[in-house]
Amino acid sequence: MILNAGGNASNDSDDAALLSRGRLLADVPSPTWMELHTAADGSQVLYAVLEDTNEIASFRVEGAGDSLRLVELSRVPTPGHAVTHVVFVRDDEGQGRLITADYADGYVCVHPVTESGVILEVAQMLRGEGHGPLPKPDQAVSLAFVPWNALQGNAGAVAASEGIAGLAYVGLRGSERIVTLLWDGKRLTRLDEPDVPGWRGRGIDCAGSRPRHLLAIGNLLLAANEASNNVAIFRLSADGEPNLAATLPSGAPTVFVRL
Repeated sequence: MILNAGGNASNDSDDAALLSRGRLLADVPSPTWMELHTAADGSQVLYAVLEDTNEIASFRVEGAGDSLRLVELSRVPTPGHAVTHVVFVRDDEGQGRLITADYADGYVCVHPVTESGVILEVAQMLRGEGHGPLPKPDQAVSLAFVPWNALQGNAGAVAASEGIAGLAYVGLRGSERIVTLLWDGKRLTRLDEPDVPGWRGRGIDCAGSRPRHLLAIGNLLLAANEASNNVAIFRLSADGEPNLAATLPSGAPTVFVRL
């Protein structure tokens, strides 16, 4: 598959590539999800998950228009199989991390990232084994991160010092749930045991089927339920609990784009 800079896709070539106006920007295998981030120095960094090779890569974006180019900064392996989603985390403590989700085995992994956008080796891996943070036959298909301050306002600084820097929401295909994980600035942990009913443990129903993309906007969490043709909107309470506010019909939604 070929992805171009305008976000369109085609299957005209076996070689996956990022294109700009017909120019090859980066020849990488299966970049099935990309995340653009502004680094501390103001430069733009593009992160891409390479599903077929179980890697994640980062590129510095230079120039514009016909002079646009991507400079590879890093390319590292990530545990698990079929990495399919990545989100950049800048939490209340100012730490930069990449959190990835693996489609085939449900792994969720954390990679540190330098200020310039270089991805480092995996620092944490959560396995979907039934007794771990994610239950077994489910596939982790989407991620969203919410800094604690976005929920708590001025109380966030106090909460962060007590070990809460943010929450990560993971969309699971199979049981069609959204599970909430706590981020302490370095690691992800469960809020409760995975077999305990409720949002802290087993998670909540995604109000559809196959939550392909999760997007947090303020205290709202949007879920693109691809197989059920609907978008679910959850309102996040001060402690992070998602409460279903509305569902909207949509034809096989797969991604949200901010305009």
